[in-house]
Amino acid sequence: MEVSPAVLEFKGDFLKPNTEYLTLTNSSNGPLAFKVKTTAPKLYSVRPNANIIQPGDSIKISINLQAFSQPLSKFYKCKDKFLIVALPCSTDADASKVSEFWNDLEKSNKSKLISNKLKVNYIIEDDGDAIKEEKIDDEPTEVVGSNKPEIIASGVATSDDSGIKSVKPSVPVEEKEVSEKKDYDEESYNEINKLSEKFDKTESEETKVIKKDEPFGVSLILTVILMLLAFIIGWLIF
Repeated sequence: MEVSPAVLEFKGDFLKPNTEYLTLTNSSNGPLAFKVKTTAPKLYSVRPNANIIQPGDSIKISINLQAFSQPLSKFYKCKDKFLIVALPCSTDADASKVSEFWNDLEKSNKSKLISNKLKVNYIIEDDGDAIKEEKIDDEPTEVVGSNKPEIIASGVATSDDSGIKSVKPSVPVEEKEVSEKKDYDEESYNEINKLSEKFDKTESEETKVIKKDEPFGVSLILTVILMLLAFIIGWLIF
């Protein structure tokens, strides 16, 4: 049996069904029953897929390829194959029942089995309907929001690693100096109060001593304390 063509080729964009044909010719002296098999039965529909060819006759077989849902790459290589097998049969065999008696025929004439293998080739053509690439918008994206900046607090704007800006309140130099001076004055005032209380206590004790031991004049110790207190007060204030 002769099979033409030797390679089964499908052409197109493969987005719609595609049909190609095979021609089988019986070059023997007796009738041949044949069957067509494929490695991808879900992709192809074969008509007829089984029949009988009389000696010297030919039969045309249509092979329909289902459409693909997506375009194929130009570098896609089809690995599908077809196998046509044939066996001698009786002259009175029913061509419509080849599939039913094929197993029995194969058992009795296994040594006379004829087979032809065909490769499948896809020729992917560009029909001008190429998929358009999406246009990329290079224009800057506008940020949605108010154009008026919101003033949270006066200060210095800083940013962390995440890019979020924060505002640290700034303290004027004069205000800072006044604050420090105020704190210093409060400390001085507290110190003076402590010294004053100590002085009052000492003066009370010294007065008692003067009245008892020195009725005339001021105690030397009291004079020294007064001088020391005046010095400290003057140093703290000025």
